Amino acid sequence: MRSIIGVVRVPVIKLLCASPEWRSFYGYPETARKDWAGITELRGSTPVDVLWGKGMAPTVGGDLLVQTSHCLKLVRNMSFYKFLLDKAVDEARAYSKYGVRHLVLDFSASDEHYDVNEPAVYWMARSISDDFRNACGDDFKVGIRIVNDIWATDIACRFGYDSIFSTESWHWGNMALERNRATDGTGRKKPAIYSDIHTHDFNDKFNGLADACLEGAVVHGEDEDAVDSFGKRRDALANAGAPRIPIVGFYSEEIRRGELHSDMTEWGARDYIMLDKEVRENNYKCKSIDERRLQNIVDLIAKLR
Repeated sequence: MRSIIGVVRVPVIKLLCASPEWRSFYGYPETARKDWAGITELRGSTPVDVLWGKGMAPTVGGDLLVQTSHCLKLVRNMSFYKFLLDKAVDEARAYSKYGVRHLVLDFSASDEHYDVNEPAVYWMARSISDDFRNACGDDFKVGIRIVNDIWATDIACRFGYDSIFSTESWHWGNMALERNRATDGTGRKKPAIYSDIHTHDFNDKFNGLADACLEGAVVHGEDEDAVDSFGKRRDALANAGAPRIPIVGFYSEEIRRGELHSDMTEWGARDYIMLDKEVRENNYKCKSIDERRLQNIVDLIAKLR
């Protein structure tokens, strides 16, 4: 089950919010005036109908279907749409070149200071996610992450994504409810929900691991002893017949075991290692993938015990 997960970044939020100087630094195009007219027109277009699923069924009436079609047409005609889609596909190809077949299509802002719920981001993510999933075909397992977890859940269920990576871990109950509402009794794929977990919270939050109904954990923190302890509790629960909880970690040249640092030599309790900024130019999340860095880290991970 051990695999690498490659983060594919779609920087729609940074493209809309960053200054001209920062957009130039990252190589992003400037948004055209007609784009801003469309973005303004889309405001108010993601009400309860979208967030609570009424837009997922074609039986709600012609008006909503026309509105949905119009919203998607607006974002597809924006001047930066092709730039974002091509960037995503190029990053997927780079990962594929080095054997990475698990991806996360990431529309989050890469920085907690950008808490943006602009409706245009939803429609852009929805359209690009459809095109990206089709481009990947069945060769990849693909997850999704967006600044709004309910948007991510809606889109993942629409287009058959394999997983959803939460940006607000306390929302996973609402995400699971929406996922189940959209997929129960339909035969649709049920994307697994991965929640951010910090090693210093393990004992407080997951002594009663079975009661949490956790579906996947993205572990943050350097304390390998805590991660391994969590893995043992996970394994004991799975041996008792409960669902096995996949653990996603990160690659680091150094790890911490107790108070000691050492070179990273093993997977430990991780099922997946997620790669993002460490394979990009200068370790900037918004920069392009540096294939030399990517190849080097993939080779190093291949040597882990």
